[in-house]
Amino acid sequence: MLDERTELAEELLIIRRDFHKYPEVSFQEQRTAEKIISYLKSLNLEVQAEVGGHGVVALCQGREPGKVLALRADMDALCLEEKNKCEYASQKSGVMHACGHDGHMTMLLGAAKILSKKRNEFSGGVKLIFQPAEERVEGAKAMIQAGILDNVEAIFGLHLLPDLPTGQVALKCGAAMAASDLIEIVIKGQGGHAAVPQQGVNAIVVAAQVINALQTIAAQQIDPLEGMVLSLGKIQGGCRYNIIPNEVRILGTVRTLNESIRNEVEERIERIIQGVTSSMGAGYTFRYERGCPVLVNHPETTKMVAKVCQETLGQVIWAEKPLLLGEDFAYYLEKIAGTYFWLGTRNEAKGCIYPLHHPFFDLDEDVLITGAELLTNLALEYLAN
Repeated sequence: MLDERTELAEELLIIRRDFHKYPEVSFQEQRTAEKIISYLKSLNLEVQAEVGGHGVVALCQGREPGKVLALRADMDALCLEEKNKCEYASQKSGVMHACGHDGHMTMLLGAAKILSKKRNEFSGGVKLIFQPAEERVEGAKAMIQAGILDNVEAIFGLHLLPDLPTGQVALKCGAAMAASDLIEIVIKGQGGHAAVPQQGVNAIVVAAQVINALQTIAAQQIDPLEGMVLSLGKIQGGCRYNIIPNEVRILGTVRTLNESIRNEVEERIERIIQGVTSSMGAGYTFRYERGCPVLVNHPETTKMVAKVCQETLGQVIWAEKPLLLGEDFAYYLEKIAGTYFWLGTRNEAKGCIYPLHHPFFDLDEDVLITGAELLTNLALEYLAN
């Protein structure tokens, strides 16, 4: 006869594999939401659907009224072709859960089940938030606008991290994750025949100079201790080997850890683009789209998370540096107290070694029950104090 914990662990494995097999990208998480709703209703929880898109919110109410905290998991997958050959590999071409959101949802459902059985052991309530469109950095804002933080005092969330061994937790007080912004540059040249380049302005050549010059911002113009990254991830231009193109489009991201550097980098990027293009006889357009802000963990809730991790897992790692990954959980922390932390899922023996957003990413499923228990204990600790 299996004990209760083992039964739940096996149940969570089935749930996670189903999520992984049928991933859905931002704002298309309909099947995912239906699975979540069905499970939560089976626990006799009060469920609200279609929140901020396909978001789902449930309330686990204790034996009597009291303060309310929230636990959050993200739902969406990435536009990425999975290369794993496992039985639960993505069945949707070009879409994959490569960021661990399938694990996040599964752990929160596990916490929901444990908490639903303990309703008579605590006062107050636990709001369970399943958020869409984290990868688009739009889901949290949409759910906040829908009022999900009304009457909520604090919020907690976690992200699986393949840099840490399975079951280890890393915490950072204060600035823990970066502001994440998008940049789009369009270089406007003058097209023509490749045999007579002097009669046009080759947008590819100008773009190459712009790209090289932009690398000096992080390398030479910003204090390296401030923590700033400018990475260019996409370039489009040209249609044929012997035609000088009119335009080249460049897309990239900027990651910063404070607003003053954020503002400075935006100004420096355009100054470089303007200087290079004007000197080469080209034009340009520039768009700097601000994404999520810096994620700032609150001191008191972070101390509480550390205490619970120590008691639950016997350890906690205090991170010396923030991650330059972006996370729209930051919007919640601008509104109320809370903490976001990282839970390890690296297991070399199982081949769980690949980074987030990689086509071979997979998580060590032993972490699912650990995460569920950790979220449960966080909720109980917060409501008890």
